[in-house]
Parts: sequence; structure tokens; C-alpha cells
Amino acid sequence: MPVRGRKYATGGALSANDLHELVDLLAIRIYERLGESSFLLNRGDVGELVTPYIDDLIPSDQQDVIWLVWELIQAGAREREGR
Repeated sequence: MPVRGRKYATGGALSANDLHELVDLLAIRIYERLGESSFLLNRGDVGELVTPYIDDLIPSDQQDVIWLVWELIQAGAREREGR
């Protein structure tokens, strides 16, 4: 996963656009590596996978990224199931 939060880190909170771009990239990378198995990940699993790539962000952004990546993956699972 060649994505690093440093591209987005500013020392302060990320802008909404940067946050969503980073979340999209991380979710895509997880899905590319794990395929549909990514739909089975819980939030803690996602946190373990993405934390090394976002450890330079402020704590609140780290938590937002983890939650939003997990939520985006779950949205993909729901779409896949046709809900």
C-alpha cells in the first residue's frame, strides 16, 4: 500500500476533501488486496491495516479515517448484496 498520510498531513485537521480522498484511496487499496474478504473486516481490523499509513495524522483524523474506510467497505458489501 504505497499511500501515506504525509501527503495530507498539515499539522492540523484535514480538510473534508483531503479526508475523503485519503479514505477512498485506502478503501480501494484494501479491496484490491483482499477482494470480497474485505467485506468481512471489522473496524478494528481496518484500523490495524490503515494505522501504519495514517500515523502522522492528528488523532481525531486517524479515528475519522478508520471509521470512514470501514464504512465505505461496508457500503460496498451492501451494494454487492443488492441492498
